[in-house]
Amino acid sequence: MGLILCIALQKRNIKSVGMHNKSIKEIINKLNYGDKEDMFLQKLSENVEYGIVWHKVKLGYNLSGRLYREKREKFYFIKNESSNYVGALLVMEDLDDLHAYVLKRYRKQGHLFKAMTRVILPHLFKNKKEIRITINESDLGEKKYKSSKRSALSLGFKSTDGFEFHLSISDIQLTNDINIKIYKMTRERVKELQQKMVDLANEVAKIDDEFKMTLGSIPKLEEAKRVLKEYSGIKLENEYDKLLKKSNRIS
Repeated sequence: MGLILCIALQKRNIKSVGMHNKSIKEIINKLNYGDKEDMFLQKLSENVEYGIVWHKVKLGYNLSGRLYREKREKFYFIKNESSNYVGALLVMEDLDDLHAYVLKRYRKQGHLFKAMTRVILPHLFKNKKEIRITINESDLGEKKYKSSKRSALSLGFKSTDGFEFHLSISDIQLTNDINIKIYKMTRERVKELQQKMVDLANEVAKIDDEFKMTLGSIPKLEEAKRVLKEYSGIKLENEYDKLLKKSNRIS
């Protein structure tokens, strides 16, 4: 499977992709170190996990240094037989694109291809009837373009112009190894989240105080402070018990 697979509904330059390979590599390395902070994943198979990742994206520089913003992204993460994370597929919902990256030492071993055919494509087709890929040689360069094209064709995509590739669920025989395993949070984690809500309400209250003491009151900020104070009083442990009971009953 090639290094890059870009699935899109419109032509774009690869440089405009919000998530760069370097950032994806950093997230994969964090997972391999056991650091899953701000990552909320569910197991789809022995070798594929799917979920949401909050991470910092570099915007540029100013006089103070690098500028970042926090971004919420959906990912498929791919593991090998030794349970090492070897690659990832980023779901760029704002562009209706996919961007794949495999760690260099694990490339050309079939990890991405197997994950795509057995798990990822079946999972994507639960909400899609067709996937269209655009592979632009001017964006990728000749070598990566040829690699991506081979990968698309091997997965069953078809093209008449070498730029747009289409795959319909009726065109291929998909194996389905999806067996979602829900990781349930612990009561200790619920207590941590309860404190996070209290801390958030306090931070907004501090911002409100600073404006009041320097420039004046902001009605929307006052409203946010009141709402957050109310929500920070939610007893998450009680809600946790209700959800846990419901989940156990269903399972």
